[in-house]
Amino acid sequence: MIKIPNPNRYPQYVINANLAKIKAVPEKTGIRQMKGKIDTALLAFWTKQQEMPKTIDKFSRAEVLTDTLVHNYNQNLKYLSYTDALLIQYTKEKESLAYSKTGFWIFRPLDVPENEISVANLTGEGVRFYENGGIYDSRSLLYEGYWAYEKVADMVPMDYVPLPKKE
Repeated sequence: MIKIPNPNRYPQYVINANLAKIKAVPEKTGIRQMKGKIDTALLAFWTKQQEMPKTIDKFSRAEVLTDTLVHNYNQNLKYLSYTDALLIQYTKEKESLAYSKTGFWIFRPLDVPENEISVANLTGEGVRFYENGGIYDSRSLLYEGYWAYEKVADMVPMDYVPLPKKE
């Protein structure tokens, strides 16, 4: 998933400058105020601009090559690094109705099936993980979508071994 600048949002420095002008003394800024009151329409516009997301997500249809994504870090760890965000689509299960009501869901193009979709965002330069998939530093990834909805309930300790089935 590629994060691109939101074309409907002014740059942060423009928003900050305009909010400062609106809230400042009218004689110094040249902004017209009625009877010493702040122009609420301008204040509302720039406040909404500040609340808009700085980036918007765009699905990339490019194939992800694992040999360019995963590298050996040392004898025990592998290293995963990428730009933007990594979108994961689990094709063997549809999203549940309960999940669709949570607000965790991710916008998707109309041609993308209703399979479980998650997004993994790096919080740093990359993530190190063990051969069994366990993550070395759990704070190195931030999840959105289905994994954010289910991850805590479905996690088990790394040393977990299921008991043998009794017959």
